[in-house]
Order: sequence, then C-alpha cells, then structure tokens
Amino acid sequence: MTGCWGDGLIDELADSFPQFRFFSEAGLKKTSESLKLAGLRAKPGGYLSFSLSLSLAVFILSLLFLLLSFELLLAIAFSLIVFALAYLFLLGLPSILAKRRAQGIESDLPIALRSIATELAVGVSFEKCLAHAAQSGYSIAPEMGEAMAEIEHGGSNVPDALRGIASRVDSLVVKRAVQQMIEAYGHGSKGEGLRHLADELIEAQKAGTREHSARIAFLGLLFVAVSCIVPALFQAYAVVGSAFLSSAFSASDIWFAYAIGFPLAGSAVLLAIYEKTPKNLGRRKGGILSKKQVVLADKTLGRMGIGAGFGKALVFLIGAAVPIALILLFGSFALRYEPWIALLPFAIPVLVYFLMVRKIEARTAEIEARLPDALLHASSFSKGTPLDKIIKSIADSGYGPLSIEFAAAHSQIKSGADVPSALSSISEENDSVLLSRATELLSQAYSAGGEMSMALKETAADMFSIFSIVRERESTLALQKYTLLFGGALLVPLVLGAITNVISKLGGQGMELISSMSSLERASLISASIGAAQIYLVIYSLLASLFIAQLGGSWRNFIVYFVMMAPVSLFAYNLAMSVHVLG
Repeated sequence: MTGCWGDGLIDELADSFPQFRFFSEAGLKKTSESLKLAGLRAKPGGYLSFSLSLSLAVFILSLLFLLLSFELLLAIAFSLIVFALAYLFLLGLPSILAKRRAQGIESDLPIALRSIATELAVGVSFEKCLAHAAQSGYSIAPEMGEAMAEIEHGGSNVPDALRGIASRVDSLVVKRAVQQMIEAYGHGSKGEGLRHLADELIEAQKAGTREHSARIAFLGLLFVAVSCIVPALFQAYAVVGSAFLSSAFSASDIWFAYAIGFPLAGSAVLLAIYEKTPKNLGRRKGGILSKKQVVLADKTLGRMGIGAGFGKALVFLIGAAVPIALILLFGSFALRYEPWIALLPFAIPVLVYFLMVRKIEARTAEIEARLPDALLHASSFSKGTPLDKIIKSIADSGYGPLSIEFAAAHSQIKSGADVPSALSSISEENDSVLLSRATELLSQAYSAGGEMSMALKETAADMFSIFSIVRERESTLALQKYTLLFGGALLVPLVLGAITNVISKLGGQGMELISSMSSLERASLISASIGAAQIYLVIYSLLASLFIAQLGGSWRNFIVYFVMMAPVSLFAYNLAMSVHVLG
C-alpha cells in the first residue's frame, strides 16, 4: 500500500512520537482500522500521540497570537476551541484519506479490469495478469503488488490474497471487483464477467460526471460571491464606512482580510468543489523534477536540436536559484532596488521547466489520442502476421509521434533486439499508462503466440471509452474553468479596481466635514486597500491556476495559467483605477 508523499510524511511523524498509554482500546482499534484503509502504516498509538501533540502546539500558538488582541480568559476560550477543532480534524484525517484513496482506485478500476479480461482472453495465466496489473500505472497497482507478494512469498492462495485487497480498501466497488476476479480465477473463465462489470462501472462514471455539473452549480456561484462580491463590499465598508463609525478598521485589518481571510475563504470553496469532482481516469502522475521528467525533457530538447543534458542542467539551475534569490531579496533592502527582481533568477528556470513539462504532456496526449486507431490498424492484419511487420506498418502510417516511437522500436529490432525489449523501450521512454498497456499487450501476444486481433480491438474500444469519459468530464468542467479564468483575469480585478477608484475620489472638504476620520487616516486606509487588493489578486490568480490545472489532470500546468492570469488581473485592476468615474 503506497500513498502520496504526504502519507509517508504522516507515517514518519507518527512513528517518531512516543505512544501515550491513556488512549482506550476501542479508540486504538478504530484508529488502526482507519489507518489501514487510508494506506498508512503508522501505529495507532503513535498517530494518536502525534495528533494530540500537534493539537497542543496549535493551541499554544493560537493562544500567543490571540493574547495580542484579547484578554487572557477570552484568548484561552478561543484557543481551546481551536485545539478541539484541530484534534477532531486529525482524528478524522485517516477516514478522509481512506475515502480519497478509494475514489482514486475506483477511478481507473474499470480499465484495469478490462485489461485483465483482455489478457485472459489472449491466454495469459491469471497470476501473470495480476503481476502485469501490479506493474501498471493504475491506481490499484500497489494493492495488486501486495497481493502478488502474499502469493509468491507469503504462502497465500490467489483468492485469499485478493480478499486482502478488499479488506484494505474502503470501497464496495472494489469489493465487487475482487469477488468477480475470484470467480474468474475459480472457474477459469476468459474474463467475461470482469468485462461486464467494467462496462457497468464506466456507465456509472459517466452518470456521475453528468450529475456533477448539477451539484456544482451552487458552489460555483458561492465562489464568485466569496472571491469577488464580498471583498468588494468589504473594501467599500472598510474605507467609507469607517469614516462614520466609532470602531474603524485599521490598515492592518485590511491587509489581514485580503492576504489571509479572503484567500482562505476562496480556498475552502475551491476545496469543496474539488472534493465534489469525480475522480475519473487520472493519468500517471510524476513528481516535480522527477528523474522521468528530466529524461523526457532531454528527449524533447533533442528533437528540437538542443544537446542532451540540458534537462539536468535545468534542474541544477532551479536548485541554485533558491539561494541566489534569497541573497538578492536581502540585498534589495540594502541597495534599494525593487524586491521582485530577486524572483527573476528563480522564476525564469522554473518557467522554462514547466513549459517543457507542458510540451511533454501535450506530446503524450497526442500519442494517446492516436493509439486506438493504431491498435485497430494492427488488428486488421491476418493471423500469423509477424509482429515486426505490424510495428513497421504502424511506423509508416502517419500516426504522428506514435509512429516515431514505433519507428524507433523497429530500428532496434533490425539492429538485433528482440520484439518484447523493443516494445518495452517505447513504454519506458514515454509517461503514458495507455501506451504501456498497449505495448505490453502486443508483447504478451507475441510471447504467447495467441490471436491478437480481438484483444487489440477490445483494447482500442477500452481507450475510446476512456476518451468518452474524459471528454464528458472536460465539457462538464469547462464552465468552471472559464468562470475562474474570466473571474480571475477580469471580473474580480475590475470590480475591486472600480470600487477603489470610487472611494479614493470621494473626499475633499465636504467629506471631512461629515467624517470622524482625518484625511491622513483616510489616505492610509485607501493606500492599504490598493496594496492589499493587488496582493489578493496575485494570491487569487495562484489559487485559481492551481485549481484549473488540477481539473485538467495535471497540477504542474498551473504555472502556465498563473503567468497569464496574474499580469492580466493586475493590469485590469490598474485600468479600472485610472478611469474617471466621477467626472
């Protein structure tokens, strides 16, 4: 059971804490089950100790912060509430992670089941099907790997190892799939039941995507209100209203609201939208600056005529840019130049890296789009056709970058490499689960000498099903993307700029006669509003960019959206500020 890097961090932190002895047996048992379902290996006593210790630290920090503004008893009362909320959240975190883990496994489970069914139809043994699934990029692959370890090294039989998967994942869908796999193994079937179940799950995902568009409409309106309407009203109230109220807002209050309060509120709505979004058919996700990405970057640059090794050099530049940026940032205070200049040494290589990743992912998407047609092309050959001839035909058939990859494989075969190794090199040099599945299927059919035509057609049909779900999901999420892009780049900055424009021009002697605030205090509030609003626009652009990129299936593309949104939003804000609205 492997989770994300955050899960591993939780395991390490929990194991480093001493296990307090005052937790009840029932609490330890419940926590143990939750940790198991979440894919965490931490001991329940250590996790509860970690949760309690972290909540106490939050209590102390909260108390110190609140003592700056409140009396002791009131600060303690609020801090106790914060402590309780933090502890309850940490207690419930394993259940949240378990649910998200189950959703991730369910997302591409139909395709994993159809992959197993297709291999069974070709004549691959059930144990080899499980081994191939364990080596795939599907979300259930780690669980399949653990099941294979129990079979090969733990002495378990196949049904018991499969039941272990069901016990470790909090999902009725996974339990149904496990039961169907056990039946397929017991009856020696060719996977018909698995294929029917996969079809049902795909239709259920399509229905869930359609329902999502209706459920999310309210949250979309709420996000517009929280991110645009409320900040604009607050700005008008803080500056104009404070002139007539005995309890006025200060400049620090305005900075706090725009730099922390409104971004947190907007983030909460975005997280709610993200949680409601169906987890459908995510692609393989590599870590930032991963070894795989560096290799692919070098290949991409090589095709552009740039020498190899630039990808590694780029990673080195990003690492070196961090201390350089910090030195320049501190130097800006002494030498009196703009602090944003310190970001350039870091921003330029990072931007180049993310643009390179964007190019790699665009090429992968094009390969995957061509793959079903290439498989149907391969299935048209008569039985007994040598596989190297099929590979040569795909290479010569104009399938874009996919043909280039198959041409490279054919060159390896002509140079003396065996067919499975040449096909494996295609998978290793591209970050695509679908391409890996196709090349693995071709390799298995070649090794087993089985009939490939039907298996290739079914695999192509599976991929068309994937693309159908992805297109339906993208059309459902398109309105959210455009709302965030339009709102972040134009609506929010124009509204905030217009409000600031109006309140900054309200003044003169008439205002001073009816206001309890001096002109100096009022100028300070307006100045704070202008600066804080622009900081908020940058933060909003960052949050919206991360969310839009995540909706698109790759969070790393956020830099592309951010580079577009942030400057446009600041320009729109200053444009609205410069318009003469009161003559």
